[in-house]
Amino acid sequence: MDDARPMDSDTSTYSLITAGQILEKYPLYLNEKARASIPRRPGCVYHLLLQVPLRMLLNGIILQQAHDYQVYVQKLFVDYLLSGESSRDESAPGALTREDLEAERIKVVELSQAFQAFERTHARSMSESQEALTIVARDWREAVEASALRMAPVLKKAGISTTANSVFHGVMDAFAHVEGRLSVQSEEFWDSFGERCGKAIDEPLRKALLPLLPDVTAFIKQVQASATVWDVRAHEQGDEVRRFRKNYYDAILKTGELLALLPEYRKDENRDVENRELLYFDAHLGGDAGAS
Repeated sequence: MDDARPMDSDTSTYSLITAGQILEKYPLYLNEKARASIPRRPGCVYHLLLQVPLRMLLNGIILQQAHDYQVYVQKLFVDYLLSGESSRDESAPGALTREDLEAERIKVVELSQAFQAFERTHARSMSESQEALTIVARDWREAVEASALRMAPVLKKAGISTTANSVFHGVMDAFAHVEGRLSVQSEEFWDSFGERCGKAIDEPLRKALLPLLPDVTAFIKQVQASATVWDVRAHEQGDEVRRFRKNYYDAILKTGELLALLPEYRKDENRDVENRELLYFDAHLGGDAGAS
């Protein structure tokens, strides 16, 4: 897994809205400033924990779009079949078009069978990846809790009256601003930590606290080891769900073109307008889509 890759444009569209909710499921609670820093820190432990769930979420949104296309094209065929046009005599005008429509209907049925299997695979991947990353997040939380217990007495001795709980949240927030072990010496890290403690952390105190912090580098490696296989799978499934969306879109176009060729078939325009309400979404989300 590429730990230096920032959240891409599609993922970051939803990241600030959903990152906090995803982190809370781990459960990891960060303040708003810390959450806002995560997309800019591709090497931070929280960014790595979020990358796969956000990609899975994006795949789920595209999957819903493909499902809406599926429902629409199925309704086109239902209206066609209910009209009685499909059962007209072979000698009636439009016989070849009706044959083409039947062939297209069979293709849509086969596509839907494959799509249903993909939906099950996607749901299973979401569940299993979340379970694997939750274990890593739990280990990180426990490491930060242990550090907070060691740091609280040092802070108290330095004249900073704070609780282990405040120290815990201060460390959790501060690590949203760094991407590795050396980064904990940055001003941004200690400014964030000091905000939670209610007092600036001077250089001597920083040196005393530094050895007590959890080894973020080790946890970044742990996240990468757990997330790599899921990151690859999420991208593969993203490609697959976009193909489903495009195939359904193409089926809508093809079916509409064939129905328009039937001399006696008249589409119910009011019903079609109602059916099309499903399709009012960003059909280019994730790329490789047809526009509705």
